[in-house]
Amino acid sequence: MENADDIGALLGSNRLINLLMERAFGALVFYEYHEGVIERIRISDGYYTITGETPESLAKNFSTVESIIHPEDVEIFRNAIEELVKTKQTTRCRMRMVRSNGTHLWLEGVFIIVGGNDERPVICASYLDVSGNMELDKEQETARLGNVLLSIYDEVIKLDKKENELTIMKSAQEKYTVGDAGAMRSYKGVEAEEAVIENAKKLVHPADRKRVEEFLSSVPDTKKKGGTVSTEEYRAVIDGELKWVSSMKISLEENIAFICSSDITAQREADASRLEAIELENKEKTRFLTRISHDLRIPLNSIIGTVDLAEHQFRADDKTGLQESFDNLKAVTNVMLGQMSNILDMAEIEKGIYTLKPERYAYKEFVDAVKGVFEPLCHNKNIELVIKAAEIDRIAFMDRKKFNQIFFDLLTNSLETTQPGGKIECDFSNVKIREGIAYCRFLLTDNGPGLSREIQEKLRNYYETESDKNVPGTIDKEKRFIAASGIIKEMGGSMSVKSEVNKGTEVRLYLELPIDLSVKGEQEEEAPREKTFKGKRVLVAEDNDLNAKITTFLLEEQGLAVEVARNGKEALEMVRDSEAGYYDAILMDLIMPEMDGWEASEAIRDLEREDARKIPIIAISANAFTDDVEKSKLLGINDHLPKPVIPQLLYDTLAKYMGME
Repeated sequence: MENADDIGALLGSNRLINLLMERAFGALVFYEYHEGVIERIRISDGYYTITGETPESLAKNFSTVESIIHPEDVEIFRNAIEELVKTKQTTRCRMRMVRSNGTHLWLEGVFIIVGGNDERPVICASYLDVSGNMELDKEQETARLGNVLLSIYDEVIKLDKKENELTIMKSAQEKYTVGDAGAMRSYKGVEAEEAVIENAKKLVHPADRKRVEEFLSSVPDTKKKGGTVSTEEYRAVIDGELKWVSSMKISLEENIAFICSSDITAQREADASRLEAIELENKEKTRFLTRISHDLRIPLNSIIGTVDLAEHQFRADDKTGLQESFDNLKAVTNVMLGQMSNILDMAEIEKGIYTLKPERYAYKEFVDAVKGVFEPLCHNKNIELVIKAAEIDRIAFMDRKKFNQIFFDLLTNSLETTQPGGKIECDFSNVKIREGIAYCRFLLTDNGPGLSREIQEKLRNYYETESDKNVPGTIDKEKRFIAASGIIKEMGGSMSVKSEVNKGTEVRLYLELPIDLSVKGEQEEEAPREKTFKGKRVLVAEDNDLNAKITTFLLEEQGLAVEVARNGKEALEMVRDSEAGYYDAILMDLIMPEMDGWEASEAIRDLEREDARKIPIIAISANAFTDDVEKSKLLGINDHLPKPVIPQLLYDTLAKYMGME
């Protein structure tokens, strides 16, 4: 992204170009110059009027800037542009323009730099048809330039250094320039420079006054060939109001200078709003990505710690401990999958939006998830973690990802603030089940540094007043409390926080969760599907060898025959070269070399055979955002599963599309 200076330069160039295009009645063409290449970027309607061309004829017959100029005059034109770029001083030239009908037209161009930067200056060319008079004198040129400026700017002052004359050609605001509003006034016998500078001292904001004085003092420097052109933006009082003003000074070598100004307050405000929006958007992106990184790092660190522990248990031949580590790994990886699929939901949570998606969640599975994530982290930090759980074998209906998020946010706060040697306690045992409802009172405590009274008061006001969930000025710790409380409220529960400085924090959670009355006990794993899937064949399109190996193992465990294609092109060829009905389903990775999964799926659907339009194609990809899923549907993919693959979800999906449910 451009830095602030680059953005400012870009906005300045666009603003001036738009201003010229909107107000000029002359023939204007804007060029960008870079490393010897002159590129035409904007053309005013006046140019088409005097040349008789149209945008269509120009584009059709003259693809480059030089092609519209008579071959004998191209060097004259380029010299004028290159001299302008080198000296930053106004240049002019006369040349013949070739028309689409074969005739040519004499044009005189005056060139000034109006924006861009040293590497890519933006040049404004004002053209006049001089075919009937090739000998325009300097006075006519000056008058023409003055007329162009009058059509563009709110205020135009002409200074004649030789005659010591100041002429107010245009004044929209009586107090803004010398003389009466709206009338041309000339003043002889006065010091022109001093008159303008004294006027500026009265009207320009004190903070900008010195800079504007220097800007105006340099105006009468007319000894340089071609004169000089420069611009300045500043604040000035206009009719009693402080406004932003843009001024341009043009000094010609025949002792003539113009000072032109316009009110750009609205444009400045619009530019400032745009820059503020860009900065805010960037801050939001950074904060959001930081939150995602943090939430994924917690289960990842637990996985790393559990793997280290499992390695130690393997060497010690501790089969019981090793089995526990494997169970923890399963629990934590499931948590991490939930966190990954919850990324889009996190954006909603940050805005105070809590959309719940209830599903079946076993009490024991929840307790195991908390243990699996936080036991290794507390062990590594030398913090004692005590989890008290009830002997409950029931399954509740809830949004498991957001339910987990409550405890991960709260326990992350405790983990980050509790010092080594400290203690964190989780009491999940107080659960009463009556008439299909689990009444839960969970208690989380730590002996960390506690929360200040200011933070507690802020949180208490939030809980009691249902205020905006985007509390300004909050730190990450407070945001986690607020996010957890928002989810609990959406679930119909409540949360209270008690804390004492240097003694610790206590969080109480109250929830009522509906129970699945049709099931008692832990969720039983479904019976293997060897008989169900026997005789079925699946084509797996996957370029990653490890992923292909894992998917093949999972499918063969269920009795499926598996064939692997290493890219989309190979998958297409294998389907095309097989007999009709040979494959019962295709598992398609989306990001692959040679031909991606979307292209391969579309090509398979277009094959001239009946089964190509019916065979189930199931995408398995890390590209699991809404746009990706919609694209898959449009290209003939039946379903879209996220990576890493969830075995039971994969089996259920295959059964669904193979007609086995």
